[in-house]
Formats: sequence, structure tokens, C-alpha cells
Amino acid sequence: MSEWLPDVRAKLKRSNKVLFSPDNPLFSELTDAISQTNHKAMVLWALELATGTVNTLNERYPSESRPQIALDTSRAWAAGQVKMREAQRAILHCHAVAKEIDSPEDIALCHAVGQACGVVHTSGHAMGFPVYELTALVHHYGVENCDEAIESRIAYYTERVDYWREHFSDHQGPWATFFEKDNEVSAHLAPIQSLLSKSEKAVAKVQEETWQHTMLTNNIKALTLAAALMTNESVKASPQQMHDALNAFADMIRRTEESGSKFAEGTAQHTLQANRLEALRLAASLIKKSLCGEPVTTIPG
Repeated sequence: MSEWLPDVRAKLKRSNKVLFSPDNPLFSELTDAISQTNHKAMVLWALELATGTVNTLNERYPSESRPQIALDTSRAWAAGQVKMREAQRAILHCHAVAKEIDSPEDIALCHAVGQACGVVHTSGHAMGFPVYELTALVHHYGVENCDEAIESRIAYYTERVDYWREHFSDHQGPWATFFEKDNEVSAHLAPIQSLLSKSEKAVAKVQEETWQHTMLTNNIKALTLAAALMTNESVKASPQQMHDALNAFADMIRRTEESGSKFAEGTAQHTLQANRLEALRLAASLIKKSLCGEPVTTIPG
């Protein structure tokens, strides 16, 4: 029996709407791949996956156009042809379809499309599509017969992330100006969010009042602050909190440098550590700018 299956079975018994968690070890390879992939590539990945799902929904609900409109509007958003608010309205309307239908499978598919469209805003939404589409697969095959389909689909997600990482420049369409202006920040958001997720998971397993718990708690605060700055969220942090965050980043940077030196250049492990190191350095620089009152380049909202 697959190790992840008992958790899914328990969630299904509790009637949870989402049967998978993004931090499930089942997704470790996928989340690592996403953390190494820039924003443009992730948008192409997400909209490609959403296209197949929208086609399925169109076949099942031929008179329902909102998922298709959400996808088309998000494509236009990525191309700079519509503003974010118009795209957000279309995405919300797609999610609203889920409230008007009865099929648990199709409810999950509607949410999967909405999550995929949200990747235009930030790669932080990338895991939303898998957790909802895989939920739909469980409902489709049944919890006792879904394991092969689930694991095959996750492998496909990772394969397509790898493809678009290498081929995103082949895309012939235009890109919104925010992709060009904020490419450095957006490309490094995913590693920060990945490290934040891993730290939150780790701190729950560590005994309180130990140095490991203190270190992880400080790291979580620092990474949360950096992610907020990178996505232009409202940030309320005192100068002391920013100094504490910089100290945490200095420690994370040191540890990442040490870890990266253990791997040979060109290996996947070395690339992962190198990308994480660049992201940590950028995040620290944003906090320094904010502390000094300088304008911070962010992913536009």
C-alpha cells in the first residue's frame, strides 16, 4: 500500500474538500523542481495543465463557460493584455462554479483551474493545481484504486516542469511587462516559499526551547517577511524585527554555502543549493532596502 494512501483515506472519511497537502512527501520531487523554475516557465506549465482540465469541464458542462473564460483571461493577463483585477474576477467566477455543481470530482477540477490561473500572479499558487486535480482523481477512480493514477500524474507534473524550465524561451507570445521588470524577484520567490514550507514542517517536529526550535522559528519569521516583501504584501515589521531577520538570513546563507560545497557542479543537488543561495541573498537585500527606507522591487499586485 502506498504510504500516502492512509492520509488520503482519512481525509476522505472526514469529507475534506482537498485530499492532499502540498507538504506531503509525495510531492518532494515536484516541489524541488518548482523551486528551481522561473515564473514564466511555471505560468506555461500551469496554463498547459489547466487547458486539459477546462476541456474536460467543457465536455461535461457545455453550457458553462466560466472555467474557459478564466483560462483565456489569465492567458491575456500573462500577455499584458488585461489587468490583474479583470483576471481575478474571472478566476473567482471559475471557483464559483464549484458551488453550483454536485460532483465532488468536478468541484475539485473547477478549483484546480482557478489555482492554475493564479500562477500568473505568483508561482506560490503552483501546488494548488496538483492538490485539487489529484483530489478529483481519487473521486474518479475511488480511493482503493487510485494509487497508480496518482503517482503517474505526479511524475507527469514533474516532467512538464522540467520541460518548461528548459523551453520557456520558445514561447512566441508576448509577456506582461511585470515579468520583465520583476523577473529577478519572481524567479527567486519559489525557493523562498519552498524553504518556508519545509521550515514550518520541521519546526513542528522539534521540541520547544531547544536551539533547533529557536533557529527554525527565527527562520520562519525571516522567510515570511521576505516573501511578503517579494509579493508586495503589507509588511508591519519593526526595525528590530528586520535586524533579527537579517541575522537569520546570514545564518541560512552560511549553511546553504556549506551545503552547496559538498556537491559537484552540474548535479541536481548543486543546482538546487545554488538557486536557494541566490534567493536567500536577494531576500536579504530586499529586507536591507526596506530597513533603509529604499523602494523595494516586487512582483506587482
